[in-house]
Amino acid sequence: MGLIESLFPRLPATPRAVDSAALAAALTPRLAIDAIRSWLESDNSISSQRVVAPVAAGDLLIMPAESTSYVGVKLVTVAPANPDGGLDRIQGVYQLFDSATLSPVAVFDAAMITAVRTAAVTAVAVDALAACGPQRLVVFGTSIQAESHVAALAEVRPLASVTVVGRRAEAAAALAGRLRRQGVAADWALTAHPAKAAGRADLGERLAEATLAVTATSASSPLFDSSQLPADCLVAAVGSHSPAARELDGQTLAGARIVVESRQAAWREYGELVQAAAEGAISRHDIAGDLRECVRDQWGPAPGRTVFKSAGMAWEDLAVAARAFAATGGQDRPAAQAS
Repeated sequence: MGLIESLFPRLPATPRAVDSAALAAALTPRLAIDAIRSWLESDNSISSQRVVAPVAAGDLLIMPAESTSYVGVKLVTVAPANPDGGLDRIQGVYQLFDSATLSPVAVFDAAMITAVRTAAVTAVAVDALAACGPQRLVVFGTSIQAESHVAALAEVRPLASVTVVGRRAEAAAALAGRLRRQGVAADWALTAHPAKAAGRADLGERLAEATLAVTATSASSPLFDSSQLPADCLVAAVGSHSPAARELDGQTLAGARIVVESRQAAWREYGELVQAAAEGAISRHDIAGDLRECVRDQWGPAPGRTVFKSAGMAWEDLAVAARAFAATGGQDRPAAQAS
């Protein structure tokens, strides 16, 4: 008998590695939306736990969460230079543990969980805050998150049109083409940063007609001039979790109904709010509510502009991972039973 065998006469539990193909099939926008909404409607605790450790090539993010059924931790890397070499910007693993014994039960691809849960959170917010009926969507970004958002938003509102805005014409056109093949009426507008309309579609005109705008980029400064937006456009900013980065200018938030994913994280992580407050465009009293409040209280649309800001929270990963685990053959113990 070898040393390790003598030290571990009962071999440690081996978590089930969920095949990426099986996970992709299970991780539908509807599954993620239902998981997020169920958690918000329950008495689950909502917290933001994110440890960011800078490393040479980017950042290492650690995001733990707990429910009565599971403990989960997302371990992801963010490597800004990767796309230039044909690699994903975000990579990592999600580890699920049994909450009673803390034994590992499953491991998933974290980037897939992140892509679907982020868009699901925005879709839940839009479902709670947007007017019913077809939406004219402008989405900034050409990455996984942009495409995931279109799919998730289509689950909660019909999309009359989608305008894709990107810095590279080929990426924007490619995403618009994929959306059209999926039956979405998509066009594209190429824009320089921060944004001057150019290319096939005039961005200013598209923004002026938008009922819904989503920013899903890695930008650190505003993507457009708020004067281009209609007064009643619903804006969702999802790209940044750093107080030093923002996708919206202060005037986009000034006078708007501001709904945040988390009050706890708002003044620590949301660059849009932190910088707008520093400029005097808003104050710390201007947050109308958080996502749980607007979902539970069924807020609905309101006159004027609404801005929803999110940055991603660990409980969202756990809620979606638990549902995905059940959908891929794991024990049906949804995270929505959390306390």
